[in-house]
Amino acid sequence: MGKIASDRAVDTLQLLNVALQDHKKKYKDSPLNSIDGIFISEERDTPGKFLVRSLEGPIATFSLQELVGCCGVLVSYWSEVIPDYRKKGIGTDLLVIRMATARAMKYGLCLATVDQSNKTEVTLLLSQGWNKLREFRNPRTNNIIEIYSINL
Repeated sequence: MGKIASDRAVDTLQLLNVALQDHKKKYKDSPLNSIDGIFISEERDTPGKFLVRSLEGPIATFSLQELVGCCGVLVSYWSEVIPDYRKKGIGTDLLVIRMATARAMKYGLCLATVDQSNKTEVTLLLSQGWNKLREFRNPRTNNIIEIYSINL
């Protein structure tokens, strides 16, 4: 994966947090509004890996990287909501926030890779208008991996 271009990287974390706050204001019934002190930070040792946290601890994680060789494509991967926060709509809200941030950063397309067995993530992507492009068997894990995209 490629790092997010330097002219965009400085703004990524700020744009994610602005999108988070905008989402909370726009959707008063968002499950994110029930979490005090929610914010997004970037993991120090892993650029492009973002942590969603509250003052009480972690909520979710996801990664964003620019596709090598194409400054118009953003790849979203390793998205996970910790078990205590699952089944509350937080994953949907965080996906919408990532998409809004990608638009603000002037990406034209987002890609996501998902293990086929992760039916929750597959359903989430499809519900937000993502399209399945193809699938393949990962020779390292033997898992079926699906690739999804959405035009921004």
